[in-house]
Amino acid sequence: MYFHGTPWICGSLTKDEISFPLCLDDTASRVLFDRPYISHQFPSRPETMASLTEEQIRRALLSLAFILLELCFGSAILSNELIENQTIGMQLDVATKWQQKVYEEFGERYGDAVRGCIYPNFLRPVDSDNRNFCESSLQEGVYAVVFKPLDETLKFFVRD
Repeated sequence: MYFHGTPWICGSLTKDEISFPLCLDDTASRVLFDRPYISHQFPSRPETMASLTEEQIRRALLSLAFILLELCFGSAILSNELIENQTIGMQLDVATKWQQKVYEEFGERYGDAVRGCIYPNFLRPVDSDNRNFCESSLQEGVYAVVFKPLDETLKFFVRD
């Protein structure tokens, strides 16, 4: 989310754009969750935060929530066909039901990060039309509510 609204990430990420490398040891292979790779097409003209609507930001965060849910449970939750035919409300309902199970699987911090993507209470418009968002406050909110808990979860599972 740090690069959201930049040429690096203009829209919502999908699971096809995020990959984790494998470390092939002599005895076994393991996934390097602390080294995600993002592949993305670069648009000819980058969007700015001022051009993103609240709905676009919420959809990007909901997309991240689904990616986190699928990482947690190890399976696809929605197929591409279902996503195209569902309203944002229907997708929120599915995400909320799955999110409640995350606490049992990955703990409180990971569950809170997913919940923060589904219900981004840190979104605060800077104008009376509720159309423009302060880029720095959005980045700070995403960091505090989503990435910091994810980092703490990763550190818990990947102890040296």
